[in-house]
Amino acid sequence: MSYPASSSVRSLRASGKPISPTMHGAIDYVTSALVAAAPRIWDFPRPARMLCDSLAAGYTALSGVTDYPLSARRLVPFKAHGAAELAIGAALPAMPWLLGFSDHKPARTFFLALGRSPRTTLAGRRCTCCITAEPARPLSGTRG
Repeated sequence: MSYPASSSVRSLRASGKPISPTMHGAIDYVTSALVAAAPRIWDFPRPARMLCDSLAAGYTALSGVTDYPLSARRLVPFKAHGAAELAIGAALPAMPWLLGFSDHKPARTFFLALGRSPRTTLAGRRCTCCITAEPARPLSGTRG
């Protein structure tokens, strides 16, 4: 069953503008919260729950040290953050089969959908902020 996109989602798709680093950070933190909540909402099997908990913790930690406005410390360059998102996104669709929970439809569907999300963010709006971001500033106390 397919639901029509709202007018606001259609306008985001039509805009074609990349999202800002601040918006990217907000989406990262919301995604972490949703990944942490999903196994409790849909009663995922233990391997899927453990994967979600690990992903949520790791992704929150990465977001907290990425060189963008919503981080606690700016240690990881934005491009490295983007590369990590793409690598994780490429691996996620295989996880239900590799970890043995492919027969649990909600968990399998969740990871297949989550694997697509780093490539397209916010209802189809391309996220190019990681790819086009300026290099991170040198850490204080280092030579640049």
